[in-house]
Amino acid sequence: MRKNHRILLISSLMLVCATLILPGCAPMPRKAAVEDRVPGNPDQAYNRGNYREAARLWEQQAVEAPQTQASVLRLKAMDAWLLAGEEETAGEMLDWISTDNLPEQDIALLNLLVAELEVDAENPVGARRSLDLVGENLPEAYTNRYLNLAARVESALGTLSTQNVRQAAELAEGIQGYDRESALQLLRTLESVPSNQLFYISELGGDPARAAWFDLAYVLRSNLVNAADVEEQVMAWKLRHPDSQLNIENALDLWVLYRQKFRPPRTVAILLPDSGGLKRAGAAIRDGIMSAYLAQPSDSQIRFYDTGSGPDAVLAGYFQAADDGAELIIGPLAKPSIEALLGLAGLATPVLALNELPDGKLIPDGLEQQVFGMSLSQEREAVTISRRMTDLGLRKVVVLAPDDDWGDRITEAFQTDFLQQQGEILMSSRYLPGENDHSPLLESVLRIEESKARKTRLENRLQIELEFEPVGRSDVDGIFIAATPQQGRLLTPQLKFFDAGGIPTFATSRVYTGKPDAGSNRDLNGLNIPITPWQLEHTTPESIPELQSILGGQFAALYAIGLDAWNILSWLDLMRSDPDFRFPGASGTYSFGEGGNLNREPDWSRFRGGTPVLAESRIE
Repeated sequence: MRKNHRILLISSLMLVCATLILPGCAPMPRKAAVEDRVPGNPDQAYNRGNYREAARLWEQQAVEAPQTQASVLRLKAMDAWLLAGEEETAGEMLDWISTDNLPEQDIALLNLLVAELEVDAENPVGARRSLDLVGENLPEAYTNRYLNLAARVESALGTLSTQNVRQAAELAEGIQGYDRESALQLLRTLESVPSNQLFYISELGGDPARAAWFDLAYVLRSNLVNAADVEEQVMAWKLRHPDSQLNIENALDLWVLYRQKFRPPRTVAILLPDSGGLKRAGAAIRDGIMSAYLAQPSDSQIRFYDTGSGPDAVLAGYFQAADDGAELIIGPLAKPSIEALLGLAGLATPVLALNELPDGKLIPDGLEQQVFGMSLSQEREAVTISRRMTDLGLRKVVVLAPDDDWGDRITEAFQTDFLQQQGEILMSSRYLPGENDHSPLLESVLRIEESKARKTRLENRLQIELEFEPVGRSDVDGIFIAATPQQGRLLTPQLKFFDAGGIPTFATSRVYTGKPDAGSNRDLNGLNIPITPWQLEHTTPESIPELQSILGGQFAALYAIGLDAWNILSWLDLMRSDPDFRFPGASGTYSFGEGGNLNREPDWSRFRGGTPVLAESRIE
């Protein structure tokens, strides 16, 4: 398991990683061929100011070094790349530096280098937090660099305050008592300040009245979607600012008024298949949208347009929706249809697509940051599982996947990210989807056959028959499975048969039909999967709504994303301006991501008694 300083470091790295590198996309440091290697001493190159040469040499040495030493060498390379003005290359080193067993002075240096990256990324708040983690262990040679960087951060924070919150500060100073309109104006003005910066600025001190308003703005924004904790947090806010002119009732009233400002568009067009191969999926999403729409009545109007026959029908649906005055479009569902819609030269309506946006697809002029994508992508789930396993300290894993195109995609997504998280793939094996007995494969993966071979050799040597239980490999931290429900119900018990049931095992959500059936799902016991919050709340047949489109729970995840597609509309603008804002939905927790795609963080479940239950945040 990772140490506490690792957790603190990760929290300070999150924003800079999102700014400088795509998660899971940093290239693996290249293992140079012998003829490519540059002879020389990296320390000498560094001391004479040839930072690029020093960085390359340290990277080459790291390829052959043990893990801890390799992290130290890559830390040196990161330092050299920064001095060479190669911030992006320096940022890529972050994915390859593990703080496990890293000396304290190197952890201090790493936080200093992260602070430099965050300043370059115009994130002085994150830089200040990283500098606070440097502590007293920084090597003396870096003292001047630390002091210079600290001065830059303070200057940037002053500029940030002047540029982004000056108007709000002036409003705060002018508000007497509880002035609703001025208070609402202050909250709307601060929407341009991301939550993490707003929180930090509220703690910088200064005028107590201003600090109280900024702190309240942070509290109210954090509770806009989910009201469960708002009263408790407002009471805690009042304890922090007892001299504020606002009382608890005023603050809660302001929260209600502010929340009412976030509404869906008045006219929404929904492009979904009502015919063709995706008709069933479209029906489940449609019923989710309608359920959300009816649960929170508003003056919005929604109209559905059939896209079942392909891209041409999507374009026809769009033109009809535009004629009907649509202010926003939900859909389409199929990727080819999304490509056709986004490729339309005359597209002028914001879009919330129900799948991932095409890579590299140019957003039409005038719609920059107004086209979003949300999906239940299995490839993204594989990456999420990779992060979950590494967060739990599972560093050495085996992978089992079907020998087909889907298995190829899932395996590539998982392995690429897991390796970039400093994980090790001990073995990656494929099974035939049509087979029921995977014993030979599992014996090979778990090295059972090697144990049997050792028994045979010993019996031949001693010329006696031995009582012997084959023992599997002991170096496996975790197992990742890509499987359908049928294959999952076969693989999981067979792993237990070979004494691998105690190894934490993860699979994508496809392994679960979604239909509550404790008897059929009992063979999945012990398996960990990402799951939608809605499914965790509906784990019995009686709890599933009597909607034909859900098919008893089989299309529950699609129904959940339909709920979220409507409910998230009110918050898209705030999510875009505040990358720290989170929307807790029925299909997962969403945040603004790269290229317009919304990041989805699922819940985590573990099968017990044939039922998925909420998993602990630790290994069980």
